Amino acid sequence: MLEDGFEIGISRGDRKPVDGAIAGKRGRVDGEFDVDVAAGDDYFEAAGLGGLDEAGCGVFVKIKPNHSDSAEVACCVAQVIEVDIELVAENVRPIDEQPHRRLGVGLWVDQLSETGANVVEHTLLSRGREIDVTKRPDECGGETASDRARPTKRHYYAADDGSSMPLQTPPLRGLHDERGAKFTEFGGWDMPVEFDSIQTEHAAVREDVGIFDVSHMGQLHVTGPDATELMQRLTSNDVSRLAVGDSQYAVITDENGIIIDDTVVYRLPNEDGEATYLFVPNAGTDEATHERWLSYRNEWDLEATVDNRTDEYAMFAVQGPAAPELVERVTDESVADLERFEAQYATIDGVECWIARTGYTGEDGFELIVPWNAAEEIWTAFDCQPCGLGARDTLRIEAGLLLAGQEFDHETDPRTPYEAGIGFTVALETEFVGRDALAELDEAGVDERLVGFQLIDRGVPRHGYDITSTESRVIGTVTSGTMSPTLEQAIGLGYVPVEYAEPGTTLQVVVRGQSKKARVETTPFIDTV
Repeated sequence: MLEDGFEIGISRGDRKPVDGAIAGKRGRVDGEFDVDVAAGDDYFEAAGLGGLDEAGCGVFVKIKPNHSDSAEVACCVAQVIEVDIELVAENVRPIDEQPHRRLGVGLWVDQLSETGANVVEHTLLSRGREIDVTKRPDECGGETASDRARPTKRHYYAADDGSSMPLQTPPLRGLHDERGAKFTEFGGWDMPVEFDSIQTEHAAVREDVGIFDVSHMGQLHVTGPDATELMQRLTSNDVSRLAVGDSQYAVITDENGIIIDDTVVYRLPNEDGEATYLFVPNAGTDEATHERWLSYRNEWDLEATVDNRTDEYAMFAVQGPAAPELVERVTDESVADLERFEAQYATIDGVECWIARTGYTGEDGFELIVPWNAAEEIWTAFDCQPCGLGARDTLRIEAGLLLAGQEFDHETDPRTPYEAGIGFTVALETEFVGRDALAELDEAGVDERLVGFQLIDRGVPRHGYDITSTESRVIGTVTSGTMSPTLEQAIGLGYVPVEYAEPGTTLQVVVRGQSKKARVETTPFIDTV
């Protein structure tokens, strides 16, 4: 249900209000947020979005927060987006008398703090199947001086193709809700985006220890006489080098060497004398990856069992300089001797868990894969700061780590491992899907590379912003950006031509319609393990 103050306006492609919809209303949210709502494709057209046809439907929501509480902003956005999709679908279908082809939800954010904008962006970028971040016309320089003097605004657009499925929930969804977590959709899962604040959680991981629920990540189990060959031929790294308890970072590529996904592959203890692996694809990709493995197994006539066990396990990440001491104290067996990318089974309160010295924060720590039905018992054994996906994002950007869907997207932004700066995952001495294309690229070289950069001028880079030369020629796009809580500097990642990729090179990033000077930096931005 909508909170008081959330009023929704809807119009069809002909811009006539949909019967029964509420249009042009104004209200308050918890006494803190002014909400203006108007509706229709005209707003999308004014923003240069287009794409909504006569069977489409646009929703325009404007939120003016009177304070900078990012948690409240994220909560409001999540509630608006969650309900709008259903409300639009309910009202469009009877009038158009045909299934809608596309639904749109637009959000203008006025005078929002950078912290709040970061949370809003994280929330919206993870909703739906199609995401664009665009500029409002006044960001591009209005027709008059008064237009150009108006406060700049950011526009986020999330679309849904009408085939939305109910969100999957982690086993501790209720426990997190009781703790006061704010939630966001990510990869088809309803996940906590923050518990207290991004700054608090980020600092805990950098200075002490925090725990993340990352149960939205997939878990695929492969065993059998040909398990090693199947894994070798479908991932880019050299699986044959893994001993029991070892793991490696790898990518899954198509025939052209384009990244489909990145993953961590673990070598588990043998089962029935056969090599056994567990690998972790990104959220929402487990079913497609499972099908890919089965299809190639059958095509190559290999003997291997491939199981999707995502629904059988929860996954937690205990990260930070104090993580080793905490995990050692909680486990019944010692894990202190594990090196980076090593793993073993250990028990916590008698529950067997797979514990790996891996992570996604740049800090020391462990990731635990635990039985789904024992998730609460394991989670509550760790007395430390709970952390959400918001802090996970700022931490990984500081560490220069990739995020699927932003640093690479197989459909909308196809990239190879060499462009993305992870050529170390490619073992050309092995045979895998995409190997030949990558061998040619390795010899020829790439035209663009992913770089880190820091803004010299005041501003914060965001996903989708243009990167330009000092002559204001567009040369690339920001893939990720944030105000670094650790450095207190605006940093980001983006693709640029190789001639602009050397550290120290001066660039510009277009932030809210204004060019901001930036400098290419070596990643990671901070000292990492």
